[in-house]
Amino acid sequence: MLDKRLRCVADMVRPSSRLADIGTDHAYLPAELVASGRCLHAIACDIRPGPADAARRTVQEAGLADRIEVRLGDGLAPLHWTEADDIVIAGMGGETIAAILRNGLPRWLPEGREALGRMAFLLQPMSRPEELRRMLLTGGFSLFEEKTVEESGHLYTVMRAGYTGAPPCTDEASFYIGALSPKDGAAFLRKQRIRLTRRADGLRLTDAPAEERKRIEGILRAIDRHLEKE
Repeated sequence: MLDKRLRCVADMVRPSSRLADIGTDHAYLPAELVASGRCLHAIACDIRPGPADAARRTVQEAGLADRIEVRLGDGLAPLHWTEADDIVIAGMGGETIAAILRNGLPRWLPEGREALGRMAFLLQPMSRPEELRRMLLTGGFSLFEEKTVEESGHLYTVMRAGYTGAPPCTDEASFYIGALSPKDGAAFLRKQRIRLTRRADGLRLTDAPAEERKRIEGILRAIDRHLEKE
């Protein structure tokens, strides 16, 4: 039932956890994880009535209505911090995932800070992963693991992050490299490198400040050093 991208996300979910799937669509991920016994219980959330109805049909057809609850709401709003151990936000742009976390997490603080520190956030951006990493690494999160997956000719990254209260990261290159290993992340990082090189070359033809071009060139050098470890 799961495509390669969602399978990669599922493999990062901790056994025996309570799952919250934000932007669940058809609820294929929670249905698979609960049916297999990997998750004890799941809450499937979506902002749109259509996907929420589709999720309810998936849950009913799988005979899992007593273990998967479907909720309608925006981002983390339908969820209380006591209800989940692992939170999945997948299949959205990196900036959208960052906004969901940025807008939703303050509702859980300060009362839920201890519980927040025990949660795992499994995040799969469809685009702009650097903006999601920027939000995480400047917002008290740490990146513990990243994997890449190829599907339909596109490369995606899947992140496992947690709130640790870490000081804000100021290393711009970290937002592009994250926790990708030189081996598993090589193809993804080379793709990022091509995009950044084109951007730097374009800046040379404009009146853009030299500082921006130098910033990008610094990121490119950091990516090269990381890839040399492969």
